[in-house]
Amino acid sequence: MGYSIRELSNEDNEKWDLFIFKSDKTLLYHSWKYKLLLERFLNLKSRYLCLFDENDNIKSAIPLFCFNSPEGMIINSLPFYGSHGGVLEFDGNEKYKKAILSKYIEIIDNENIISATLISNPFDKGNSFLKDNLSYDYIDQRIGQIVDLPKNISAEKLEDEIFQMCHYKTRNMIRKSMKYGFDFIVDNSDKSWDFLKKTHNENILNINGIPKPDNFFSLIKEIFTPTIDYDIWVAKKNEEFCAAMLIFKFNKTIEYFTPVIDLKYRNEQPLSGLIFNAMKNASEKGFKFWNWGGTWLNQDGVYRFKSRWGTKDFRYYYYTTLKNKELLNLSKEEILSKFPYFYVISFNELNENY
Repeated sequence: MGYSIRELSNEDNEKWDLFIFKSDKTLLYHSWKYKLLLERFLNLKSRYLCLFDENDNIKSAIPLFCFNSPEGMIINSLPFYGSHGGVLEFDGNEKYKKAILSKYIEIIDNENIISATLISNPFDKGNSFLKDNLSYDYIDQRIGQIVDLPKNISAEKLEDEIFQMCHYKTRNMIRKSMKYGFDFIVDNSDKSWDFLKKTHNENILNINGIPKPDNFFSLIKEIFTPTIDYDIWVAKKNEEFCAAMLIFKFNKTIEYFTPVIDLKYRNEQPLSGLIFNAMKNASEKGFKFWNWGGTWLNQDGVYRFKSRWGTKDFRYYYYTTLKNKELLNLSKEEILSKFPYFYVISFNELNENY
């Protein structure tokens, strides 16, 4: 059985779609449009390694981006907040998985790589393949929190089914949001985008985080199609925006991507009402999963909030090969500045922590 390995080209987009839709557990981050988004936002060319069979069909792949810095090259699969890449193969063919991983290892060994990280898919049960077949220096982990959305339930029973999935404290928050008379609707207008961007910036700065820049959201509007690829759910009262939530719709999964809230309404829980209504809508439309995204092990409050919506835990891992150990002498701030949006090494491993 012959095969060849080459990098994905722009002419391969239909083959890529045929490949990733072989599984109902591929995520937004594996989509062609997300690849375009990262290419334009990072101003980098992707290097998606693909194994093609004798009929020129993709059988396994590793999505890659490379960042050339003065110190050397950083590889991620994939870069940017919460993105997954990893080794993709959907027929259970170990030979194809090992072959594409060998190509990745060859790149690390023969190019000017200073740090390379593969990030596994939360749906990879056990994550044993990379642990067993990749030589790595460091391993980091996140907790993927995913809800199995109700299926084949009548509209009359759906609301109660989702309600009962939730912890009693979350049910109380949903009830509270209903009591305050918000309107929960999908609104993909420019006004919703403006509120989302402005409030996201305020919310993240309020917790000393790094907000996504405005041009990232502008690129989403250019590359993705409203209603088909994404929706902005908004909570309004007397025509005033109180909260909003950008979700992506890909394959069988809803991605909880950017939630925002006007802090003066926080105690009235409009975001809980938004999530509840969006979950109902997703179930009605036939989606199987609601992906809350990754949670760091030390984010107890974030983990608790998500878990109370009836989530299941899916651990996923960052496998890092660090070829230049001098990077350990950098500070967190220096890494963020020198290698923006790329994962280099867990900040916990830096020498400044010892």
